[in-house]
Amino acid sequence: GAAWFQSLGILDLAENSLGPRSVAWVKALLRRTVRLIALDLGGCDLGTSVKELGPCLAGLTGLREIRLQMNAYGQDGAVGIVLGLEQNKGMTCMDLAFNCMMPTGMAVVLPALAQQVHLTHLDLMGNAVEDEGCRLLAAAV
Repeated sequence: GAAWFQSLGILDLAENSLGPRSVAWVKALLRRTVRLIALDLGGCDLGTSVKELGPCLAGLTGLREIRLQMNAYGQDGAVGIVLGLEQNKGMTCMDLAFNCMMPTGMAVVLPALAQQVHLTHLDLMGNAVEDEGCRLLAAAV
């Protein structure tokens, strides 16, 4: 691959309507960006296929910001993201807004967030977390 891409620090593909079939290409990109510190896939219409990115995210130990807002991945996608970020304890920003996670998805995501001791920005807007999700959030902090 191109040497410039291997040293890439920020990859912003937001609002590109990539869709679920593009996840294979995104995975190939992520495998080649070993120095990535920020990834923005917000509004890419990835749906539950986001869960397939988990193994690639696990390899990005320098990743500090991830923006996956407006992809409607629900609980299934949240599981993949969490599994992918378990190895990375240095996240500072996670934008997970408008993904239909609901309380069940929050129950999956919040325990993993407890490992993120450097997290300064967490966006859960528009996930229909309701009272149960707020209770889970309060219990996690």
